[in-house]
Amino acid sequence: MIFPDFFVGRNRELENLRNRLHALSCGASFVVAVAGESGVGKTTFTSAVLQLSQSANVVGIRSTSVAHGGTPPYWLWQSVLDKLGISNPLDFEDADAALLDPTTRARREFVAFESIAAAVRKVAAERPILIVLEDLNWADEDSLRLLAHIAPGLEGAAVGLIATYRQQLEDVSVVSKQALLSLMRTADSELIMLESFTEAETRDLVGRLEKASGQDIPWADVFERSGGNPLFVSELGLMASLSSNGELSSTLRLAVEYRLNLLKPRTIELLELCSLASREIRRSTISIVANSGDSWSLQEIAESIDEAVQQKFLSEDPELDGSYSFRHPVVREVIASRIGKHRKSQIHTRYLDALETEFENSLQEQSEVLVFHAEHARPLIEVQRLVRLLILAAREAMKTFSVERAAIHYTRVIEISGSEMVDESLAEAMRGIVVAGSGTDRDSEIAQYFERSFRYYVGAGMIDLALEIAQIRFIDTVGMSQGIEVYEAALELAEPDSKIEANILGRLGRSVGMVRGDYSRAQSLLESGIRIAQQLEDANLEMQLSGDGVNVAAFNGEYLDSRSYCVRIEQLAKVTSDSLSESGAYLHLGIFDMALGETARGIEYLTRSLAQSIESHINERISSSHKVLISAFIKVCDWESAREHVQLALQLFPTDDRVLGLSVVIESMTGNAEAYTDAFSGFMATAEQRRDSGEGSSTRHLIMAYRANETAELFKEVERSISAIELRTQSTSQLSVGALLARACLALDGRSDDYQQLREQLIQERLQVLELPYLPGVTSLAGLKKEADDEFEQAISLATESGQLFTESWLRFDLAAHLVRHSYGETAIAQAISSGRRTATRGGIVALNERFDSLELQAAGRKKRTAGLTSRELEILRLMYSGKSNPEIAEELVLSRHTVVRHLSNVFSKLDVSNRTEASKAAVELGLV
Repeated sequence: MIFPDFFVGRNRELENLRNRLHALSCGASFVVAVAGESGVGKTTFTSAVLQLSQSANVVGIRSTSVAHGGTPPYWLWQSVLDKLGISNPLDFEDADAALLDPTTRARREFVAFESIAAAVRKVAAERPILIVLEDLNWADEDSLRLLAHIAPGLEGAAVGLIATYRQQLEDVSVVSKQALLSLMRTADSELIMLESFTEAETRDLVGRLEKASGQDIPWADVFERSGGNPLFVSELGLMASLSSNGELSSTLRLAVEYRLNLLKPRTIELLELCSLASREIRRSTISIVANSGDSWSLQEIAESIDEAVQQKFLSEDPELDGSYSFRHPVVREVIASRIGKHRKSQIHTRYLDALETEFENSLQEQSEVLVFHAEHARPLIEVQRLVRLLILAAREAMKTFSVERAAIHYTRVIEISGSEMVDESLAEAMRGIVVAGSGTDRDSEIAQYFERSFRYYVGAGMIDLALEIAQIRFIDTVGMSQGIEVYEAALELAEPDSKIEANILGRLGRSVGMVRGDYSRAQSLLESGIRIAQQLEDANLEMQLSGDGVNVAAFNGEYLDSRSYCVRIEQLAKVTSDSLSESGAYLHLGIFDMALGETARGIEYLTRSLAQSIESHINERISSSHKVLISAFIKVCDWESAREHVQLALQLFPTDDRVLGLSVVIESMTGNAEAYTDAFSGFMATAEQRRDSGEGSSTRHLIMAYRANETAELFKEVERSISAIELRTQSTSQLSVGALLARACLALDGRSDDYQQLREQLIQERLQVLELPYLPGVTSLAGLKKEADDEFEQAISLATESGQLFTESWLRFDLAAHLVRHSYGETAIAQAISSGRRTATRGGIVALNERFDSLELQAAGRKKRTAGLTSRELEILRLMYSGKSNPEIAEELVLSRHTVVRHLSNVFSKLDVSNRTEASKAAVELGLV
């Protein structure tokens, strides 16, 4: 794959040269020296300047020095003079012989140099010239003397001179320094130092590489590894775009190898040792490591480090004496890749020995460094040594609340132990994983370790540790399911009426209630735990157990009990001055009351939750309260208040996808096309950031927006979001409800393969009627007309009584669609549509206008297709056509014979026929049978 060259950054420097080129086109001269480290982009920069020279009507010429010497004298100028068409006053082919006589050389050079300067001025008089001389640090001395002579003599001529050289002046000869000094003494001269890319410039270049390759490239990783060096940024970006699996490119290797070849062998050897250090490179540690393998004097180490710093391989920490780091981490990678596998293990072993001795009294605090070297020292060290260090590192991580890091170390212990037999180290690792991972989405993974470590500690008589494990709290059904047996065993070990027993009762009650659905036993266990907490006068423990009660009761559809537990938490929070719990209780009470149809009280509680959170500066709860309040205001169609809280919430968290999703709903429902476009764009801008969290709620919001505004883009995002939830929802019920409700909402527009199954799944969730506004419509689509009638009646009645105008409006639309779908009478359909329109208008739901218009068209088309016959009249017509007599029709439909005769009379009248034969013929012609 071939990628285009990209020029990024250097805006200030380019603008400077653009202005100078403009002045040059008007007859002014300038001299600019461009310096920077290897790979910083000097040649790319001068190429951009040469391109600018074309538009300025300036003749641009470049000449580049050759590395490693061997060129004829004045080589750098030969191509310049050739391109300018200047006859050569110097014998380039035999210059050494012509100038051997020291008595005539200086005079002949002066004459020749003056002749060249005059010729350049003469050409410039006809058209301005820009001369770019690359890599002065490699130029031959004769060319440099000519440059030093010519530069001052070009003043006043329309000649621009740009000379580039490497930043390391240690690489530059005395003559080169003299030439540079001569340049800088020239009138209107300037030195431009090209620095490494900033983060923004790196992101810009990587973004262009991403667009060219069609691959995602982690720009932050590229910036960190490259140190912003443009060459390294480009190469690392290309490697990532080509999926090189981390293998370093040949260009990178050659660039670093070239620089290494300029160093002394001892310095290269020292840099190889430094490349395997874990973090910072400390002179004291390097001395020990170096001398544990070879014999190094302190002077050798000092000289090698100094050369590495001078040649820009290492940087010294200005705040920590004797501490260094690689200027560009990728250079460390290249150097480390030169070292053979066995020698690497040897060097890491030397580091490990040195550091264990140095940190003898602080092994746990330094364990991360020790683990790094121990992992890389294998197989030269014993497994138990690595296990011991991993355990120390995990303990230190837990001590600093770095639970993910601790889990990684504990998992590694289990991996390398390779035994089914649990010993103390393995048990600690398992216990550590359980503690570090509990309460996260890793419950399924850690559940097996939960039981094994518990059994080990019980068998080893370490009851305190066994009971510590038994108090672990799982949040998913897999973890809770496996925990039941452990919790029950732990209750036998716990001291009666103790805090530990109360904790375990809570864990067991939660698991029994949410896994087995045994609410009666779960409630009994939780109440026993609460009683112990009250005896111990431990309000915090009582609140924790009441919180479990909230979840268990709600899960089992016992909303009133759940609300009672919430009220208990509210009371306890006030007693303990626990603002977080108090605001949480208000939040949940508001949610429960909204679900139960107590809308005004629900909004009041939600408002109190927000006020409490603001007063206590609980930002996350402030955000949650805003979001739930927005949803509540949408339900009552208070669009102004909903928008107000959207703005307030976004002031706190501008990229909160749930708030942005609610904003999409508001604008899609109220019919403001421009505001909807802005809201949806804002929502999508955060798409990549929310892929792993929070999709349950945001998807519910999006799906309602889709019902109002059926765009392909919105549907694609909804489908992606639902799929992401279902992928992660192996056991977490809250997320599965989000996906299920979203699927149900989509089903109302005909997007389901099995409506009966979907209906059963909705009913199994045991949610309140107002939380299942899609159920009646799904029931209708499942063909259950009578059941749908009952469900619509109940849901619309409750929505109307509770003042939840939004829910009522959409239910009335779904009811009208149900009546049309199942060919109910014209009057019933017309009344349903009319009533639905009035409700939607009161609620300001503009989006429903088009939906009701579409329904009316469907109803009119159905009327035309059925000749205005009702569903009952169609049934009787079809039975008559099949040959059944009036008594037989009456018996089948459980009607009186008189009623059948009346319906047939209506059929004859609407079809404009006078008997059964004509009616059958008309039915066939109209396609009614």
